[in-house]
Amino acid sequence: MLLAVTIGLAILIFVVDLMIPLGVAGGVPYIAIVLLSYKIENKKALLASAILGSVLTILGFFFSPPGGELWKVLFNRFLALFAIWTVALACMKNKTREAEVYKLYEAIGQSPNSIAITDKNAKIEYVNPAFVKRSGYSKEEALGKTPRILKSGKHPLEFYQNLWETILSGNIWEGSVYNRQKDGTLYLEYLQISPLRDKKGEISHFFSLRLLDKQRELAEKNVNKLTHTLDQIPQAVLMTDKEGTIVFANPAFEKITGYSLNEVIGMNPKLLKSGKQTPEFYKRLWKTITTGNPWRGELQNKRKDGKFIWESAVISPVFDDRDQVTHFIAIRDDITLGKEKELRLKELQKQSSVSEKLAGIGQLAAGICHEVLNPLNIISVKVQMLIRKNQEQPELISTFQSLLKEIARIVKILQKLLAFSRQGKNEFEAKSVEFVFSEEILPLVENDLKLSHITIEQEIKHPLPKVNIVSDEMRQVFLNLINNAKYAMPQGGKMKIAFEKILMGNKHYLRIQFSDNGTGIKKENLEKAFDPFFTTKPEGEGTGMGLSVCHGIIEKHGGNMTAESEEGVGTTFLIDLPALID
Repeated sequence: MLLAVTIGLAILIFVVDLMIPLGVAGGVPYIAIVLLSYKIENKKALLASAILGSVLTILGFFFSPPGGELWKVLFNRFLALFAIWTVALACMKNKTREAEVYKLYEAIGQSPNSIAITDKNAKIEYVNPAFVKRSGYSKEEALGKTPRILKSGKHPLEFYQNLWETILSGNIWEGSVYNRQKDGTLYLEYLQISPLRDKKGEISHFFSLRLLDKQRELAEKNVNKLTHTLDQIPQAVLMTDKEGTIVFANPAFEKITGYSLNEVIGMNPKLLKSGKQTPEFYKRLWKTITTGNPWRGELQNKRKDGKFIWESAVISPVFDDRDQVTHFIAIRDDITLGKEKELRLKELQKQSSVSEKLAGIGQLAAGICHEVLNPLNIISVKVQMLIRKNQEQPELISTFQSLLKEIARIVKILQKLLAFSRQGKNEFEAKSVEFVFSEEILPLVENDLKLSHITIEQEIKHPLPKVNIVSDEMRQVFLNLINNAKYAMPQGGKMKIAFEKILMGNKHYLRIQFSDNGTGIKKENLEKAFDPFFTTKPEGEGTGMGLSVCHGIIEKHGGNMTAESEEGVGTTFLIDLPALID
């Protein structure tokens, strides 16, 4: 459009030039088309308009009506040509300068480095988009302000005084500065401030450049330094984001857990769970760290190869500049050896205490049995004598025989109790566990359970394998479980003992299922059922050692003991012992 107007104006000037005498400077108006072509972005348009104006000026010399002296005519035409080319060259030079300024403006505007220009009084006159993005202040908010809007409060007054003295003396200042975004976020950047001089050599402005590459270099150095430090420490270090996704682990973590860094990055620490801690345990842990507090404690976790390990851990939240939790870092020590020694010592102390108590009870039981058996033998002899003397009285003989039967039963019970109380060799032997229960334990408790209105039911799924056991210890397990079930059924109830052979993995086990329909165990107490000295019985009625001892005995036999319970419904104990298969 502008080009068409320029050509049209040139034709109009040429027509007018052809209508006026040669003595008039008719070529000078062609300056107008040169100035008009300046508006066209293409610099070649200026050259074309100057050439067009020159050609038309020369043609006007030949075709315009005569008039005036020849020297005046030539002077006018040369004056027009001089004016046309003077304006054209000036416009082209200015056009070149404008292109350079525009190029520089675009380069600064598109630079990824944050740039600001201030006057000599430090009032901001220009900021590029990178500055707006980095600082959070819009262009309108920044212009007219001073860089103080970015002050973080992290540097002393002397820091800024030194900066100001450096640039006022005409030197370049550069260094790391902590600044603060509009929303309050703190950030570190490497800043370079240069003084700008006018034509007189006096400082008129200051040019500040935030060097992005230098910032990255500093950040990388800091990160590398921190990573190198964490890689050297012997404790396992694990870092997650605030959702619990693993973002970092050091070599010690890889060594302790067996998982490589590539395997855990992007995963959740749940992959280390052993199942030994309850969901409530992890809820308390998570609640502690998400509220901004560190958590300290011991964890039993599971390695990649399935082995259980004990760890002493400190898990701390990591905050950003706005005091918001962004990550969590865990520093963990492998305390497996120490913990195993501690648990082994406790177990030995517990077993020693129980053994001492059982030894004392055994001696007492042995003494009582001997004292009772002697009078029973005398009573038995006397009853037999009465039978011989009263052969003619069948009714009396029947009564006496009933007495002998009950005496024999009492003797059998006392003999079982005496055998149970004796210190055994504490050696493993291949035995039928169901036989130990049926023949050695049941006769001792049968009548007592009947008096307590408790029925006992056995379920044996043949064939059953033999198991390597210490008989005294296995009898102790059965008696403890029976006493616990009896306590849980004060109004009577039903007790069931089932024996069966099962296959777990590629191994055979003898499973003993011991159930009652008593009061059950509260959910919060079930996880502590096997803990030493934990009991829900009133003081004086229980020591809290029974189930703990049973659990230890079963583990000693290479087995496993677990509990399932529902309050108000009943409790089931499952015992799995390695079977002997021919």
